[in-house]
Amino acid sequence: RRQRVHHERYIEILEREGIFWGIWLDNMFDYASSRRPYGMNQTGLVGYDHTTKKDIFYLYRALWNSDVPTLHITDKGWRVRQEPQQQFTIYSSVGAPHLTINGTNVNLKEVGHNVWRSEEIAIEGEAEVVATSADGKLRDSVTIRVVKR
Repeated sequence: RRQRVHHERYIEILEREGIFWGIWLDNMFDYASSRRPYGMNQTGLVGYDHTTKKDIFYLYRALWNSDVPTLHITDKGWRVRQEPQQQFTIYSSVGAPHLTINGTNVNLKEVGHNVWRSEEIAIEGEAEVVATSADGKLRDSVTIRVVKR
């Protein structure tokens, strides 16, 4: 999650300032080496297994790849949550997405280029979160469960 927030702010600064000559991404893949004193480098866009695409992979694809339409709900790996107030972030290269939680429409606000965020929603128990494109051709979903502490 920290990596996702870092890159969202990085893109925001790059687009706002316009003084940078290029953009730096550390690695495409996470990697490890016995020579590294602190173990695994987890700054890649794709996990160590070279197949698990991280949220930031979808962020950059939504920003830079117009050939592949992108609609992605972030933090899908965080399926069991403790706080009843939840907020969802969606990357969409196909315009404003439509978000529902257990079938109820949720308002989204564009907070960055191709980055949309929901208002805070109170959730109890299990919830199905579904994002769809305006034309209905793209869909992404996740089921989360909120448990009390």
